[in-house]
Amino acid sequence: LGSYMKIPDIFIRISTLLKKETNIFRSIEYLRKIRIRLKDRDLIEEEAKLVMIIGNLFYELQDFASAAEYFEETADLYLKTEPNEYRIPSALFLIRSAECYENSRKYEVAERVVVQAVLRLNPDSMNFISEENKGIKLLSKNKFKSAIPIYIKLKTYFKDALEKDMSFILEDSTILEEIAIFAKTRLIQIISEYRLILMICYSRIGETEKSRQMAIDSIEQLNTGIDMLKNGMLTSHWNKEDVKRLAFSGFLRSYFQKFHHIKNKNPDQQIQHYLARGFKGKILDVLQNLPYYDLCAKTETYALADLNELLTKENLGRLEKYKKIITKN
Repeated sequence: LGSYMKIPDIFIRISTLLKKETNIFRSIEYLRKIRIRLKDRDLIEEEAKLVMIIGNLFYELQDFASAAEYFEETADLYLKTEPNEYRIPSALFLIRSAECYENSRKYEVAERVVVQAVLRLNPDSMNFISEENKGIKLLSKNKFKSAIPIYIKLKTYFKDALEKDMSFILEDSTILEEIAIFAKTRLIQIISEYRLILMICYSRIGETEKSRQMAIDSIEQLNTGIDMLKNGMLTSHWNKEDVKRLAFSGFLRSYFQKFHHIKNKNPDQQIQHYLARGFKGKILDVLQNLPYYDLCAKTETYALADLNELLTKENLGRLEKYKKIITKN
């Protein structure tokens, strides 16, 4: 009890130090020493608050790799304190961690952490990695019909996560706005990637209308994600990873259109114009120099077979494991 009563005084000293201290690394070192004391006294909730502060300081330094680790630790500490009470805050810190991992170009880790956040919000969910591995094995044997139920299940799971689990904690919150944009647009991409596999599977077994519907549904949802990303980038700060995610969403949309010859209603809706509209200066230069943006432009003039040939030389992120399936078309 005596140790616990010292906590408010410690946090007052931390606050004072951070206001006056010019050397942020000295502040971090001081906080780490205090963390050891909290850990020794098994004060988990207070330790979580302190680890969060350290994560924020590393984020301020743009040391995203370190910030990611501390935010992930914060999430785990809150969950350890009281699983039911802190399930939502824990998921939010995982999303923050995923954003930092993506900023430090650890894309696969970022995806894992986003999915972990979804699982944390819905503890009764499936083992999506195991399910996806089953699907990949079937696709490698050209068993497209057998793979379809697996990818429907995966697509539905993440769609429900976007519309239910994530929405109720992220809606109408200016504080969580940036986290919401990251989480929602990342989930939209994952859903679209599963729809792309379903589109190809349906096409391979001759169910053209179902294949086309996958494309139409994805185009609509990707447009929503693109608008969310653009609005966030135009009204707040941005970094290169935000622009990459925007360009990749544009590439996915353009590929769905190319696959089923879905035309734009007018030239302004061509994806390269749609992505660039409203941007100027450095952000526009970064966008227009990205390989995915170049691919968006080429979908307007290249035949599908030629476009697929280009894709064999590009890194498709988490779609790399499906590259052979995609580029055979």
